[in-house]
Amino acid sequence: MRFQLFYLLGLLSVTSLTHAANNLVCYYDSTSYLRQGLAKMHTNELDLALQFCTHLVYGYAGLKSGTLELFSLNVDLDMFYYKDITALRQKFPQLKILLSVGGDRDVDEAHPNKYVELLEANRTAQQNFIDSSMILLKRNGFDGLDLAFQLPRNKPRKVHGSLGTYWKSFKKLFTGDFVVDPLAEQHKSQFTDLVGNIKNAFRSANLMLSLTVLPNVNSTWYFDVPKLHPQFDYINLAAFDFLTPLRNPEEADYTAPIFFQDEQNRLPHLNVEFQVNYWLQNHCPGQKLNLGIASYGRLGSYRRNLDSVELPLFMRHVELHQAEYKSRVLRVYSVGQRFAPSCRRTHPLNIEENWRRSARSRISPRNTEITPSGQRMRMEILAFG
Repeated sequence: MRFQLFYLLGLLSVTSLTHAANNLVCYYDSTSYLRQGLAKMHTNELDLALQFCTHLVYGYAGLKSGTLELFSLNVDLDMFYYKDITALRQKFPQLKILLSVGGDRDVDEAHPNKYVELLEANRTAQQNFIDSSMILLKRNGFDGLDLAFQLPRNKPRKVHGSLGTYWKSFKKLFTGDFVVDPLAEQHKSQFTDLVGNIKNAFRSANLMLSLTVLPNVNSTWYFDVPKLHPQFDYINLAAFDFLTPLRNPEEADYTAPIFFQDEQNRLPHLNVEFQVNYWLQNHCPGQKLNLGIASYGRLGSYRRNLDSVELPLFMRHVELHQAEYKSRVLRVYSVGQRFAPSCRRTHPLNIEENWRRSARSRISPRNTEITPSGQRMRMEILAFG
């Protein structure tokens, strides 16, 4: 019941935007069918959302190491589900249905860098990926392919005390910054060439091609925006999960801040505004960009008792564990027009009453701040169970 309620509330909150947005892209993770209890989701439960969606992205396919072919990550499920998903077009004729590859679901411990290997592969090996993609898409009635490549991520920032911070700064004088991908510039060029070859093949087959930029994949490393955007029908920016209890176990903060706030030595690129502006400022047309919004929550809780009631609002050096509750569909909104005004409105809250109800979190209400800006209210509250 909880999952259904969150799903309906999330859906109702976006219907007012559908008139302003050219695209409303919805993601469906096929593994939701394998969940137990109320979290299990059948395709017929998508109907309520699909009347608003212009595109449905079905996830996820994978990249076969060695041959570099596109393949199903769950053949027993997908051999039936592919047809069930593409059959939804009969009920919703406006719907374009794409298959997504990667999406952090293609877990391969033996070959964790196989998407980089695809970029570095020769033309013959890359053609295996293109040909297998076209066969799988056409055989099952998909309208196109979504590239959610699992490329190297930004390294999570470690949290240091004052002494540790000074020591780290001193070491960097001799070692320099840590480089995640020394060949990033080469991989950027290779990705551009691969996308161009895919698009040329898909154009003759009347197939769409889209890009999903996964959380914490640095766009400046891998995406040559001026050369890439003409090759894609649209581009989805997954601007969330910048910080999570699993990725940042000692740093509690928003997972998807809209704007940059520097109160806590935050990194300037870990916010929605920066991610969108990067693509716009590099001449990507706004009507091709879709802003991804996660319709699930992440909860961290303390592993030890705390005596102080004067803890800072976002705490450093706190051990967290992750409990994740995901709803059914990830909705993506078009940002062809400005997205920020629709994000500035919140409902007023009774701060003191909420703090009384959550006294067990042991965080002082004096750390909250309300800053009127039109109808905008900023509340920096992170609740722990």
